[in-house]
Amino acid sequence: MLWLIVTLLTISGSILLFLGVIAVQQRSTKAARAFSMAMFCASLWSFGFAAEVISPGLEAKIFWANLQFIGIQFLPLSWLAMTLYYTKQPRWTTRSLFYLSFVPLVILLMIWSDPYHHLFRKSPSLDLINPTFFVLNNDYGIFFYAVSAPFGYLLFAVSLFLLTRFWIKSSQPYSYQGLTLLLSLSFPLFVDILYVLGITPIPNFNFTTVAFSLSGLFVSWSVFSLHFFDITPLANDVVFERMQVGVIVLDKQGRIININVEAEKITGISAEENIGILAKEVFPSYASFLNSDVDESGELILEQNGEKNYYAARVSLIFDKQDHLFGRVITLNNISERVKLYQKVKEVSITDSLTGVLNRRAFTERGETEIARTLRHQHHLSLVVMDLDNLKPINDKYGHRAGDSALMAVIQLCRKEMRSSDEIARYGGDEFVILLPETNVEEAFSLAERICRGVEKIDLEIEKESILSLSVSMGVSGFDGKETLESLLHRADQALYEAKRAGKNQVVKK
Repeated sequence: MLWLIVTLLTISGSILLFLGVIAVQQRSTKAARAFSMAMFCASLWSFGFAAEVISPGLEAKIFWANLQFIGIQFLPLSWLAMTLYYTKQPRWTTRSLFYLSFVPLVILLMIWSDPYHHLFRKSPSLDLINPTFFVLNNDYGIFFYAVSAPFGYLLFAVSLFLLTRFWIKSSQPYSYQGLTLLLSLSFPLFVDILYVLGITPIPNFNFTTVAFSLSGLFVSWSVFSLHFFDITPLANDVVFERMQVGVIVLDKQGRIININVEAEKITGISAEENIGILAKEVFPSYASFLNSDVDESGELILEQNGEKNYYAARVSLIFDKQDHLFGRVITLNNISERVKLYQKVKEVSITDSLTGVLNRRAFTERGETEIARTLRHQHHLSLVVMDLDNLKPINDKYGHRAGDSALMAVIQLCRKEMRSSDEIARYGGDEFVILLPETNVEEAFSLAERICRGVEKIDLEIEKESILSLSVSMGVSGFDGKETLESLLHRADQALYEAKRAGKNQVVKK
């Protein structure tokens, strides 16, 4: 029986060591490296146990048992690390692994110094199984039951919880992967609990390492046959997370199965909270786009901190080997700077640099559009042409800065009197045009009178010495239902000249 058990433990340790080496060589993700470390720890445990079994004396068995505890203590931490990386937990949880690693070190210090305090083992002895087979009875003390065992079981329990939640929330094939890890951890954990409770075929003999070798084989089969570490969420552990483009991966049902860090920043949603949720529920405004049946590009506008941001979005379909739809990948590229630059250039191209109102070309486009709309809906449309009286004498006497101030003061007054649907444009040096949709000529005349009287009340201070009084002349025309923008402007212009010939500072309509 002795050599049968030693052979079993040696084979188990060799399998675990082989799996650890293969995982390191074939897979470079953090989750794969953590799996490799778990296999190395279990291998050390198994080889150490084999050495303990064949050791003849108590001191030798205790030495090899202590050596095993290096693997035993770091195994739960390695498995937790693999679980955290695999299920894509928040970064603070993976950073905590460094601090958690100090606990096994303290436990190992207590184990190796046990002869001085006997808190880990009270009175270890040898139990006779047969004349050639002795098993170490550790007779564990308070430190084992209060610290060592609870710490390991706590880490395993956290791993089980995270894997169970991942398995429930994930879609195929990721639910299969989560279930594989869940079962591969549950089996050896169950065997180890039976050992602690004293339920084992051979008294004081722990078969957990053998169980871990079987679990390791199961996980390794998944690694290479199901591409366990090759597809979401493990394959892109480096590239996927470090991409400067936001990426959201959907399964064929449209459920979110992965979100990279950049996409979390862009959308403001958490991967942890939204994995497994339908994308159309998370982004209802873009439901049809996200579930497109063809590769499609578009623009998404998302608001962040009260500011609109623009993203070039693309939906790319993923097909399996049978050409069946397997899922979708949505990429989000921030083009806010480009869009805002375009908007700024466009604004500069259509506005007057001094006053900020529309320029002549932009007004012509807006006017043509309004005439077409007026004809279509049979509404009223009126137009006002305004000229600042005596602007040249102001420029000659006080300088162009004073003339610019006068123009700005008049524009500000006009904006206060106008509606949001009205539009004002600079048509010439000191000539402005006001377009009044859905306004008849009498209403337009009334607005012009208010502006004219308001300008009279403006007292513009020049160089803290002179007070400058302003006035405007205005011409009003109403759309007759058949004319062009040019003829409408011409009639308003004629009315303006009549106002100027009549003494300025007044309104005339035609």
